[in-house]
Amino acid sequence: MTQYPETMNYRAIETLSFGDFTAPHNEKADIWSIGAILYEMLTGHILFEGNHSLIKALEFCGPVPENVLQQIDHKMSEFLRKKSQNVVRVDFINKLSSECRPWLKEEIEKNSEELRDFIDRTLVFDQEMRMSVDEALAHDFLSEVREIEKETIASQSIVDVGETSVKEWKRRIWEFIQTNHV
Repeated sequence: MTQYPETMNYRAIETLSFGDFTAPHNEKADIWSIGAILYEMLTGHILFEGNHSLIKALEFCGPVPENVLQQIDHKMSEFLRKKSQNVVRVDFINKLSSECRPWLKEEIEKNSEELRDFIDRTLVFDQEMRMSVDEALAHDFLSEVREIEKETIASQSIVDVGETSVKEWKRRIWEFIQTNHV
């Protein structure tokens, strides 16, 4: 079993624990993961692969903004501030064009502005600047495949109540699906 709740290669900075400290985060952490997964789907390569996924994220996404550094552990913020000094955000379309799966190259170039904007708005260190789920769903990149009439929004979420058995989680998930018609 892994020591982290999410796979490190897809985790937003605000979900990382630095010693005893974890920054507050929301559903926008999932949007970061979507950007990283989309890159992997288009290239066949994990974007932030390796033991130092946060350093790789710096190399691709540029420096961590000061307001984000102020929200994390002092020792880690100093480390990231130093590592951020000489990094510049990558142009993801150029990177995708050179690293994409060969059969996707033409489509990526055809949809480059929509795709660039979508990825640029998902892979943002500052969660306040990262697009929301609603913004992602309404984005031009997804507009031709979105079927609003088929979308459902759950009226509630499944609340974690502490030490719950697998059997109880199964029951709660099944009940949630049945109640919310997901």
